[in-house]
Amino acid sequence: MPKSYSLKAGARYEYTTIDASFKKEEEVTIPSYGVLVPSVNFSKKLKNGNTLKASYNRRIQRPSIQFLNPNIQGSNPLNITVGNPNLQPEYTNNYELSYSTFIKGTTLNFSTFARQTNDAIQSIRTNTGDTIRTDYLNIGKEDAYGTSLFANVNIGGKLTLSGGGDVYYAVSR
Repeated sequence: MPKSYSLKAGARYEYTTIDASFKKEEEVTIPSYGVLVPSVNFSKKLKNGNTLKASYNRRIQRPSIQFLNPNIQGSNPLNITVGNPNLQPEYTNNYELSYSTFIKGTTLNFSTFARQTNDAIQSIRTNTGDTIRTDYLNIGKEDAYGTSLFANVNIGGKLTLSGGGDVYYAVSR
């Protein structure tokens, strides 16, 4: 591969076991799970130190213990929450295309991205008489598309000013 190109690929395997004790009459077991988390980064150095980069990675978001706790939670008996010990983690696929340039002491990074989350944890509310019950299930799908700009400006000596922002559109189903 020519020196102006760079390819970095990797993966890690994560195995999660949660051992929690809940105050329930029956024994509650939270299933263990394993996941392969890949990443790929391809870049090309352009003229004048500019860089074009394409990347992909996968992220895992494990459910919090509150979402897993099968006991009734809530100080208000008319509004209760019950966790789901069978929840699985959320998986997000991240895709990004970016361009970096250096102009008169300023580094600028423009990027566009897409994120797709499968098995998103969503709360489900049901009315049973006077009580509202909230449960959690892996039933969601979320897509987000956006762009970001980051700037790093050298304003003299060792003093640098950095900032950035994102604009994105997200859809949850």
